[in-house]
Amino acid sequence: MVAPTLLSTEEYLSSSFEYDKEYVEGELVERSMPTFQHGWLQTALSAFLFQRRTDWGIETVSDTRIRIAKAVFRVADICVVDATSPVSSIIRVPPLCVIEILSPDDRLANIRVKAREYHIKRV
Repeated sequence: MVAPTLLSTEEYLSSSFEYDKEYVEGELVERSMPTFQHGWLQTALSAFLFQRRTDWGIETVSDTRIRIAKAVFRVADICVVDATSPVSSIIRVPPLCVIEILSPDDRLANIRVKAREYHIKRV
């Protein structure tokens, strides 16, 4: 078994990928490639939330890096933050809501890890 290549946080943050990867403790984490149904649902949910942003005092973004811990960055399908949150290229405040649309190749164990990270870890 080949050991993974570790990247520093700075290397990750200065990198760009065709389909953004997540970053956990030095390792790049591939995300599932979305299907048409995945993209359709992501668009529909994003539009629903976006239309209500003023009334609900929220901002909604999709496929944006979220700093969960010092060396953990996730990329949620949809992320909802308080409208008064500071704006930057990376979300650094605890989201109000994170929506992950599952793809056929997603594994429950991986989704549980992400859910725990969003719930517990804070920078």
